[in-house]
Amino acid sequence: MVTGAAGALGSAIASRFVAEGIAAIALVDVDADQVPASARRYATKLERPLEVHEIVVDVTDHDAVLVVTKRSPLHSAASTYR
Repeated sequence: MVTGAAGALGSAIASRFVAEGIAAIALVDVDADQVPASARRYATKLERPLEVHEIVVDVTDHDAVLVVTKRSPLHSAASTYR
């Protein structure tokens, strides 16, 4: 799970995880437009399946984070890009 995934630092961290060969990643950011764009960007660079969970939430909102945590990406629908 990478918070701030649409920003420069979060994007760099997510890119490194993907480059290291992870099979699944959760991209978390408050920017609803950029989270799906980030997911597509990683998918187009790969020649292997990558399970990407797109989570839009403001991590400064405690209640919202609790809701997202209870709906863990491991138990929700995921987009698998090939």
